[in-house]
Amino acid sequence: MLFMFEEFALTYKTPQIELAAELKRYLHGFQGRLGYVAQSYRDYCNKLYEAGMIDEANKDFSENYMEIIVEEIGKLVTLINERDIPFVNKYIDDLEEFRSKHGG
Repeated sequence: MLFMFEEFALTYKTPQIELAAELKRYLHGFQGRLGYVAQSYRDYCNKLYEAGMIDEANKDFSENYMEIIVEEIGKLVTLINERDIPFVNKYIDDLEEFRSKHGG
């Protein structure tokens, strides 16, 4: 991946490692917000049930709609953890290696 940013690292003064670290922090925060959204959705549906939503409708909606969305959100959180964050970690490692080799 070094070829990807050699020219940028040599010509731009933007702190690439810090920007990548900022992206990583954002991704972790995004995962947390997604988890909150999933739980909030589940809580809201429970609130409607407690307010009198018919058992049958609540069960059908929860099992066939809401839980599927919550599961997909969980998959997205996992995907970010398994793909996006490792990419950023590798990018940071490569930048640090490049900087150490070129006295940056």
